[in-house]
Amino acid sequence: MEKTPSFGSPIPLLFPQTPPLLHERLKYLVETCQQWWIYAIFWQAFEDNYHNIYLSFGDYVSNTHQGSSTIEELIMQSAARSFVLGEDIVGGAYGRGSFVWLAGDNALQMSGGQRAKEVYLHGIKTLVCVATSWGVVEFGSLDVFKEDWGLIQLTKSLFRNESDAIMEENHTLHQVQQFTHQDLPLQDLRIPSTSTRDYTPKKKREKNKNTITDHRNPNYKDMERERREKLNQRFYALRSVVPNVSKMDKASLLADAVTYIGELKSKVETLTKKAESLHLIVEDGSSMIQNKFNLALDCMVSESQVEVKIVGSQAVIRVQSPEVNHPTARLMDAMKNLEIRVHYASAANISNMVIQDVVAQIPEGFPNDEGVLRTIIQKNL
Repeated sequence: MEKTPSFGSPIPLLFPQTPPLLHERLKYLVETCQQWWIYAIFWQAFEDNYHNIYLSFGDYVSNTHQGSSTIEELIMQSAARSFVLGEDIVGGAYGRGSFVWLAGDNALQMSGGQRAKEVYLHGIKTLVCVATSWGVVEFGSLDVFKEDWGLIQLTKSLFRNESDAIMEENHTLHQVQQFTHQDLPLQDLRIPSTSTRDYTPKKKREKNKNTITDHRNPNYKDMERERREKLNQRFYALRSVVPNVSKMDKASLLADAVTYIGELKSKVETLTKKAESLHLIVEDGSSMIQNKFNLALDCMVSESQVEVKIVGSQAVIRVQSPEVNHPTARLMDAMKNLEIRVHYASAANISNMVIQDVVAQIPEGFPNDEGVLRTIIQKNL
């Protein structure tokens, strides 16, 4: 029996950092309900330099016992997708802090969301999107299943950050205090003592110390939360300018940033030496330095950056180029010359830079190596 879409009640969400052990959490959800879900995708929430929140493909886990080529193609297309806050089912669920449960052909076709239609074309019968503190967890199944509140609560619990736990504890404590002061007589709160020794637990004494600290500085928690949010925003900004990020944790991001800066310095030095070898003569010494620097930057910007990720017989290709000489046409000409069959393509113009994402079939005879394929595409652009 097919079921109409169900929407959960909104809850407050805080903008978070990257969840630790992301792949293990997704794997636990899928393996716990192995007879249900054929895949689980985590859409990571990020904020760009203009304070726009969007969700992009973070990681996935598929049920290998039920997997098929159509599901692999769906995962490859999802790797190149992203959603703005409030957009489609994924962005809407995160914006409301709720969940969406679509079960059956009618629910998927009549939902009005592009994501629901996309998964339906790949055979998915049940689509679930659960908003969490770090982003949205998407489940897909080839069968029709009714709403499972236990799965929703388990997902929220596994992807709940520390700030949400503190908010829930404060809310519960506030309710207990109201009940204690209004509904119970004072004498009923006395606890009979069976010993003259101080049996106060150590944890209780530590809690009293924290209460004294909070009394001296009542804004301590707000200040600490604001400091963490600012730190997270700086990491999101750093991630947006580093082209190749190996992992989502902060330590790996810093290591990748150091490597990228070193590469930039090396390019500037190389281009500066090339400019000197051309015997450029400029009367003003400061103008000569500025011209060298501009020449180095122009050469760097004119280069197209190509990233390749191979999964099975398909490849996800991302090309970043300056908006000159029709970069989209040049990329399609390169795909045609290399006889690479394109399944999906998209392009976006951000700050005079064209970012293109392509999902393509690797031709027979091509080496199944990401570095070699990236070099071949770079030479043909």
